[in-house]
Amino acid sequence: ITGNLLVILAYRKNARLRTGTYTFLVSLAISDFLVGSVSLPLWIYGSFIGFRNMPQEVYIFYICFDIFSALASTFHLTAVSIERFIAISRPFVYQTLTCRPYLISITLAWSLAFLLATLHPRIIAANSVRLLYYQIHGITVFSLGYLTPLIIISAVNFGIFNIARTIVKRLPANHRESYENSVNSTAVNFIQRRIPKERKTAITLVVITGLFFLAWLPFFVVSMLSMYCLQTCFPQDNDTVYMIAEFTKWCHYSNSAANAVVYAFRDVEMRRTFMSLL
Repeated sequence: ITGNLLVILAYRKNARLRTGTYTFLVSLAISDFLVGSVSLPLWIYGSFIGFRNMPQEVYIFYICFDIFSALASTFHLTAVSIERFIAISRPFVYQTLTCRPYLISITLAWSLAFLLATLHPRIIAANSVRLLYYQIHGITVFSLGYLTPLIIISAVNFGIFNIARTIVKRLPANHRESYENSVNSTAVNFIQRRIPKERKTAITLVVITGLFFLAWLPFFVVSMLSMYCLQTCFPQDNDTVYMIAEFTKWCHYSNSAANAVVYAFRDVEMRRTFMSLL
């Protein structure tokens, strides 16, 4: 909670952080903050009293909010990766971007996450829902909220580093050549100035994205297995099953705290603002 609150306050205090990329990241920090302030306390509460003993309305809210915050995070990470790709592959187009595309992307990320979360079987049909609907909803959330973003982000980040490497290799040759093509020369010089910063930002995003998908992988694997082979894929010992479930939850909840730590170590401007706030 504290780390993500610092990210939000840093964005508010430091005008240099109010760029498109940081706007995505602070929106991501808001979703992480909600995990720490809402999802985690409800999960701890359910763990102590037993989830079956929770009031049905509270339990349904917890499940849906958990899905909502997780999907919001993946969609934000996908959006910011695409934004970084545009920044390095189309620098002049990137410079012309206004606030509108960022606001639209953030709105879509939150809206789609909310839609998928509220389509949870517990809301749609309560206790009368069939297992098939649980499976369909689970596959949909896994595909749209984990697998698809993983593929997109991996491809985009590969493209970012490939473009950066190509430009760096060509820079010496471009300096030796006469400026026969002023447009291309200007583009190369512009990108040359941005390469170190863009590459560092891209690495930071790779770290954040990698931590996210590693943290959520156990949860999604266990969730998928529990829907299709609960009796055969898991031990019959309830205590062991509970420990497995608890481990997966701690993994993905800890990820919400990790992002702020990554910012503090990787981003100089963010770290300086953190220090001024403390």
